[in-house]
Amino acid sequence: MSEAILRTNELPKAMAIRLRWKMVIMRLFF
Repeated sequence: MSEAILRTNELPKAMAIRLRWKMVIMRLFF
C-alpha cells in the first residue's frame, strides 16, 4: 500500500518538475 501511495505521489512531482523546466525555458527564449 505504501509503495502505491509513493508512486502516485511521485507522478505529480515529475509533472510539476517538467512544467517548471518548460516555464524556465520559455522565459529564457522568450
